[in-house]
Amino acid sequence: MQPGTFQSPVPEGVPILEVMNLLYSSSNRPDRTVQLRQKNKAKVWFLLVAFALCALCPAAKAVTLAWNPSTSAGIAGYRVYEGTNSHAYNLMVNAGASTQASLTVLSNGLTYYFAVTAYDSFGIESDYSAEVSYTPGGTTNPITLVFAADSGSISGPFAAPNGVVSQTVLTGATNGGRAVYNFSISKAGPYTVSAMVNAPNNGANSFYINVDAEPTDPQNIWDIPVTTGFMSRTVSWTIGGAPQIFNLGAGSHQLIVRGREPNTQLSTITIAPAYGVLQIARNANRSILLTAFGQSGHTYDVQASTNLVDWTSLGLAAPDSSSALSFTDAAAASLPKRFYRLQDQGLSGVPPGGLQIVMTASKSILLTAPGQLGHTYDVQASTDLAKWTSIGIITTDPTGKLSFADPAAATLSMRFYRLHDHALGILAAGGNAGSGGGL
Repeated sequence: MQPGTFQSPVPEGVPILEVMNLLYSSSNRPDRTVQLRQKNKAKVWFLLVAFALCALCPAAKAVTLAWNPSTSAGIAGYRVYEGTNSHAYNLMVNAGASTQASLTVLSNGLTYYFAVTAYDSFGIESDYSAEVSYTPGGTTNPITLVFAADSGSISGPFAAPNGVVSQTVLTGATNGGRAVYNFSISKAGPYTVSAMVNAPNNGANSFYINVDAEPTDPQNIWDIPVTTGFMSRTVSWTIGGAPQIFNLGAGSHQLIVRGREPNTQLSTITIAPAYGVLQIARNANRSILLTAFGQSGHTYDVQASTNLVDWTSLGLAAPDSSSALSFTDAAAASLPKRFYRLQDQGLSGVPPGGLQIVMTASKSILLTAPGQLGHTYDVQASTDLAKWTSIGIITTDPTGKLSFADPAAATLSMRFYRLHDHALGILAAGGNAGSGGGL
């Protein structure tokens, strides 16, 4: 294949921003690694394409990366690395044999850095290609904030090499490292805090964290589910529990993070609306006013119940340009009690338990499921339905489908799976790996 040509279709007129050489160089590694590197002297061309907003929120964009395939024998696939600091990558996407990958949930105004590696059937990986960067433009959603971990006021024993905040000692809430981030929001309401974190084991997976107050022990411990490298996690004050909701007024605030366990690493931080969390107020005429944040382009079914068993649809509501939605229930004035919930109509095509499980001829497990365009999903596995481990991150393809291969399942007698939608906090359950079917 000639330089500048692509195996996968790429829109015409898109410029090549930078040529990346994917070269293997000798190092102190096993002989087969050196031999593979000496064979592969192919150039990899890197194409950066920005396209329309994805479905996650008005601040989110996606980027497509494409490159020429390696001409060396034995190449099994490619990995794309992403980070918000140069040469410090906190997200990896396995592109498999494809020479194109789409990365989503990019925020306007934040610079992202990318590099590609090739790997063989033994899992031996090349050095990084040359790096390219991209900064999404456009109008940023003012109620979603994204900032680098080293952008706050950092004090020891925290350190922030390559933009990643961590400490090397075990501390309490009052003597650990301290990172303070000042931020402002334009619209009052419920918010969540999430971050790209590296929590490699159960002895290195926690911080203390709070908004507008110093975090305390044990109330404000953020116990992070163990990750494989850097992964997105939402702050929760209960182990394996629901995301912590921070009800914030319009104006200035402070996010305060204190160190706890050593070698727990903190990278890019996001403060975003807690979509679908209802706020309830009674009007002067005793009708009920419901307000919430909703995702742009989504429609929500407002449902009510008097017994938490039988639910009735009251009507549909859609968010305005600031992601706020509201609904008035006049009938509530004549009722002693009523409960409410929102159902995102954007998820109506995703059946509960839509995760399908198939065992391949090699005994590995192939997971497939429908997903929301532009959403990122954490693939989690368990052998006892109690302890769950993240085994990878996937995004939907252009048709709204998800797929993930788990070769490690071949050595296990039983494994359960579930998907966690980063955007909505929704879990899609799967079945036992031994059963060959979804729940």
